[in-house]
Amino acid sequence: MKKYIKKNIQKIKKKKILIVTACDISNGGVSVFLYNMLSHIKYYELCIHLYFPGEIISQPMADKLLELGIVIYIGGCSSGDTVREIAYKDLECLVCSNNYDVIHSNSGKVWINYYSCYFGVKNNIPVRIVHSHSAMLPRKKAEVQKQDDIYRRFILEHATDFLACSAKAAQWLFGEKFQNYNIFKNGIDLEKYKFDTNIRKEYRKELNLGNKFVIGHVGRFVKAKNHEFILKIFKEIMGRSNNCILLMAGDGELLESIKEKSISMGIDHNCIFLGGRMDIPGLLNAMDIFVFPSLFEGFPISLLEAQANGLPCVMSEEITQEVCLLEDTKMISLENSEEYWAEQILKYKMVHKKRKIYSEKLREAGYSIQDSANCLWKLYIR
Repeated sequence: MKKYIKKNIQKIKKKKILIVTACDISNGGVSVFLYNMLSHIKYYELCIHLYFPGEIISQPMADKLLELGIVIYIGGCSSGDTVREIAYKDLECLVCSNNYDVIHSNSGKVWINYYSCYFGVKNNIPVRIVHSHSAMLPRKKAEVQKQDDIYRRFILEHATDFLACSAKAAQWLFGEKFQNYNIFKNGIDLEKYKFDTNIRKEYRKELNLGNKFVIGHVGRFVKAKNHEFILKIFKEIMGRSNNCILLMAGDGELLESIKEKSISMGIDHNCIFLGGRMDIPGLLNAMDIFVFPSLFEGFPISLLEAQANGLPCVMSEEITQEVCLLEDTKMISLENSEEYWAEQILKYKMVHKKRKIYSEKLREAGYSIQDSANCLWKLYIR
């Protein structure tokens, strides 16, 4: 386990928080959620340790977290076969070596939440928060499911706080009968995502988009995001209108294979793969529609960001209904064909209207970053 810390941090006695994840440091998902929250609380009044069992996929994101004075521990595990063993040993070492006041586990994976809760109880950590960020993670083996059921019972008995980004995410981790949880809204910096005509012009010029109809997607290249289906939809769109561009931002293990797939499908000349980016607000301004046909999700922050930018969004019905906050969102079943998806997306090409400023609507719905950060702060300092 490697430790990353910004130099010249003052060592002052503060409340100690251990935040646990089950992933890499990346430009999406839990990494973005944690940065959004921690950058808007009084982080300088806390001693925060972050644990990632994976690797640093995005050095810029790691640098941003370090700038907050947060100590980062990386397990360095890139193999799914050993990640549980490494995380168990790392957490045992961390919790036994530090007198934490709070342990906050952030994942839809039952095992990492169990480890956090187990070591929290064993070491008398008074506040043990379990936080679900995913609505469904596929099971590979029956024995894994059986083990997770045992872990889940321990979590329900020993955690002090139960959080979830949506009702679906809560049901997935805590069970359908459990109701003693709170919805924690994944707030964003609404001002940062406001639509701006000048920024749109700059980005469209930089990306050489011209007057193309730009279909956008932001997300890690992993199975859950369903990128291969996005390519199939786009091929159907290309068959109906060649004045279109598919613009995708994100990194991940499937990025290269999806690029190769676009070449074999003969659509690569109209596909732009940007890789991991830190300038998502600017990229959203350049898009005309946002497409998100995920296989499963908890509450995707990228959809919230797109709506704050005034983008019409077309998403799968597998995503929680709670993310549909504005009238320009449409949910489609994944049982529908790529032809049907293409038809629905192209309907927006005919609509010429100004992008609305939706910040106030999202603020009223409780998705301001400051409101969410304040909720987290109260959990930490009580």
